[in-house]
Amino acid sequence: MKDSLKFNFTTHLGSFKLQAQSEFQNGINALWGKSGSGKTTFFNSLSGFLNKIEGEIIFNNKKFFLSSEKINLSPENRNLAYVEQQNMLFNNMNVLKNIEFGYKFSKQMAKQITPSDAVSLFDLKEYELSSINQLSGGQLQRVALARAFASNSPLMLLDEPLNALDLSSRKTIMQTINDLNKSLENMIILVTHSPLEVLNHADAILHVDKGKAEKTLSKSNLMNYLSDKEVINEIHQKSSKYYGDFFSSKSVMLVENSFALISEGFDFSGNIKSMIKNDDNYLIEIFDDNKYFVNISIDLFSNLNLSLEDKIYCFVYENLILE
Repeated sequence: MKDSLKFNFTTHLGSFKLQAQSEFQNGINALWGKSGSGKTTFFNSLSGFLNKIEGEIIFNNKKFFLSSEKINLSPENRNLAYVEQQNMLFNNMNVLKNIEFGYKFSKQMAKQITPSDAVSLFDLKEYELSSINQLSGGQLQRVALARAFASNSPLMLLDEPLNALDLSSRKTIMQTINDLNKSLENMIILVTHSPLEVLNHADAILHVDKGKAEKTLSKSNLMNYLSDKEVINEIHQKSSKYYGDFFSSKSVMLVENSFALISEGFDFSGNIKSMIKNDDNYLIEIFDDNKYFVNISIDLFSNLNLSLEDKIYCFVYENLILE
């Protein structure tokens, strides 16, 4: 049976007001919006941490909140896992004890992932007995995710859960989250500022802007809500090559025929899998052994005369890459 989260509520937090209305299903649901738009307020409203709220929040016919009937379940009775931006792990417990804490609250029939599974999945075996105070920011985030998945909750709220990880680890962990979501068939709501994570992993996108979380986006119109700063060069360097990533036309040469390298940089080629257009640019998805996204101006695009499945060759000028 598919899970369903329906909500229609207004939250007041000081002078800020969030209005949210939509519905989520199983899968990875992305909240997309600028900092300060209301994404964390949205999560705190769903989880029961805020009081000045009106409307309804219903998960699988279970009424989390219904102001008309004066229903307001406490956070512990909403059976959800929440990975917050700040470290909310228990400092008096080691890594394994923190993960086991999440597991002991999961319902018996839902116990698909054990603490041992979570330790392995998030690559924490060598840190099992480590104190929380001994861990780096990225390691803390992996422990928080392991604890969340060990809870086997049907609903997970992940608020920028990967922002302290390097890009290589971030890709690996995001794929782990994606795989677990498919095997558990649960509902994940994810806040991320990475266009790549949204394009690769999100099943649905809710746009949050200036206190309104009501507009659903498709991947094809996501480009209209990306700034140039967000699209340019989300780059990871590994073994002297750049993988997986966003490049702008300011740093990359695109041609329709193979070429000899004449400068320091990184070359790649592949077939065009998608082309997303907004008012000024095209975002081109290129796939070979890896997936790349190149953001180019409409003028440059028109000169190239590109179509889906065309083979294209690219060269990234190393001195123009923004690390």
